[in-house]
Amino acid sequence: MKNLRERIRSEVKQLCVRANTILRKDVFKFLKEARLKENSEMGKKCLDVLITNAEIAEKNKTPICQDTGVVSVFIELPEKFPLPKNIENLVDEAVSEAYAENGFRTSIVDSPLGNRKLRKDNTPAFINISPGLEDKLRITVMPKGAGSENASFLKMFSPSVTTEEVISYLVDELGKKVPFSCPPVIVGIGVGATFDKVSFLARKALLRNVGEHSRDAEVARIEREILKRINNTGIGPCALGGNITCLWVAIESAPTHMASLPVAVNLSCHALRSASAEIPLV
Repeated sequence: MKNLRERIRSEVKQLCVRANTILRKDVFKFLKEARLKENSEMGKKCLDVLITNAEIAEKNKTPICQDTGVVSVFIELPEKFPLPKNIENLVDEAVSEAYAENGFRTSIVDSPLGNRKLRKDNTPAFINISPGLEDKLRITVMPKGAGSENASFLKMFSPSVTTEEVISYLVDELGKKVPFSCPPVIVGIGVGATFDKVSFLARKALLRNVGEHSRDAEVARIEREILKRINNTGIGPCALGGNITCLWVAIESAPTHMASLPVAVNLSCHALRSASAEIPLV
């Protein structure tokens, strides 16, 4: 068990570094494709800067963004995997060490409605543990800055609303919030479940590969429609005008109460950051 604890600590530390300094391949691919599709000269220049920034960050092992954010950790746990006790403390130790050793900016404050004193170690990490489908422990680290996080939102709809009304509401709200979220953005949407769980679904949607639609044909249609309408707003890269405002829209849904229709949006800026690793059951 001691070896497993050290393996988890090591993996979390490495994932913190990878996520903050190496842009996900799927995101980088879509950024470069966006550069070819963008019709605004200013938009093209903005995308050139974002692409170059990602290349420099990976080469020099420096953060893609100075806001190295709040850390979310997703653990997919196989049925017979012996998860160590006090996993929260173990993960926090790893995050603290990774941020200190690499000079990453710490952003977490105590007492949000009080003195908001900086904690200086960027903990706690916010951990979600879910069942794993294989015989490997899978860990994903997602650091997220405040710009896009602050633009996220949730609405409890009446189930009597139409799909078109939901889409129109989401596009209208995103039109107000995207300019403050370092576009082109990636939009994660959660639908269903409960007030607290729908936000998790929206964040989980950001872990899906950019370019991968929902397996549900109707949900995939809605993803495409929202993406098209956001890009028709003309907000563009860096909110300076253009036809590429959003790189991708992903929707995750779950069953819900017959009298409810929760919908949440978790936005990511162009630097959608996450990294994953697997530890086999031995």
